[in-house]
Amino acid sequence: MRILTTRWRALRVPWLRMSALVVIGVLFGPAGSPAAPSASGLRPPIDYRSAGIRFQILASIKATSEIVTSGAPDNRDRASLAVKLRISTHAVGSNFFGEITQTFADFRLSEGSGDRLFWQDTLCHQRRGFPKITVVAVDGSIGVGRGMSVVKARPRHIGVLLPADEIGPGRREPAIAGQGRTVIVYRSQTRSSHLAIDVKTIAIDCPLVGSAG
Repeated sequence: MRILTTRWRALRVPWLRMSALVVIGVLFGPAGSPAAPSASGLRPPIDYRSAGIRFQILASIKATSEIVTSGAPDNRDRASLAVKLRISTHAVGSNFFGEITQTFADFRLSEGSGDRLFWQDTLCHQRRGFPKITVVAVDGSIGVGRGMSVVKARPRHIGVLLPADEIGPGRREPAIAGQGRTVIVYRSQTRSSHLAIDVKTIAIDCPLVGSAG
């Protein structure tokens, strides 16, 4: 204590005293006690020894703007499209890398398709980041009869000409959390066909088998 008092008196410059107060506060907290817990309402700390996680990956597709009809009503509002996702997820107890395609047949673009399951964990595993997912292809057709147009959308690649219908990078939407699960959505859009592909990752809390907890 005598050493601290001597050093404090040596800090004659006001900004040096303020810096010392900040350092002491960070190291010891108020009155030398441990740092106070986080504000109420935040998720409690996770016990990584016993709390695991498993993922489900789904996707849906819809139009980004109002469909322009030609000829009979609804001609330009119908679509049959195949979406291919590249999925990479690696953790202790769960490893997967590959490309999976699901078909969304004959649905209304203005209403959007329902969610289709692309992949899911079969076991609860340790927490180690979220899966990395990329929309690598959208193929199919929009409309029927003479009003039909072909869709062949691809992301850009280094050293290759830009695709006529480019799939843009996914943009993260606000996450939804509650009841032991977190839902994260990334939306990718096609430039020419005006489609929005929503890729949804659902992270579900689960107990690790054989954990000490």
